[in-house]
Amino acid sequence: MRLYQLFAKHIAGSKLKPPYNEPHLDRLDELLYKLPMGSGIDAGSTIAFEECKRDKIVFNSAFHVLDSNGYYDGWIEFKVIVRPSFTGFDLEIKPLQRKKYFNDYLHDYVFDVFHYALDSEIGDKMVKVNNHMVDFDAAVQLMDEKIREEVHQELTPCTNQEFIDAYIQRHREKFGEGFTVN
Repeated sequence: MRLYQLFAKHIAGSKLKPPYNEPHLDRLDELLYKLPMGSGIDAGSTIAFEECKRDKIVFNSAFHVLDSNGYYDGWIEFKVIVRPSFTGFDLEIKPLQRKKYFNDYLHDYVFDVFHYALDSEIGDKMVKVNNHMVDFDAAVQLMDEKIREEVHQELTPCTNQEFIDAYIQRHREKFGEGFTVN
């Protein structure tokens, strides 16, 4: 799945009532680290949840500006607006202040790095095991084959998280200890 699709999926899920929204909020925290960070975008990005709609995702970010002498000269805050389209998504960059410094070069740079990141293919197979996010496929490789097949026969179709939760419970019952993925 592309990064922008994962954001859309988990932003929609984050609007569910607790505790059903918690896995989505956790995943959004992880996904934010996939957005551009560094090279001027030094403070990362946040999701503007109140502005996100069914057909729009909005991120807040900022660019750390250098003056003509190479010294830091403050920040230019901007919004990154993502909308679905027939070809994937449309991207809009809106500076919020210091617009004279947000020239075509800076706009194009910010547009390019966000477009590249949001269009990246990202696996969405992360699950929570003992309060740590791990790759589902890696966890499956470490499972007891008999328990794994029993859970598969009884539970599927289900989400990866439901599967891992059921496996962890059965693993503890059989072996008397928790299932760990290192």
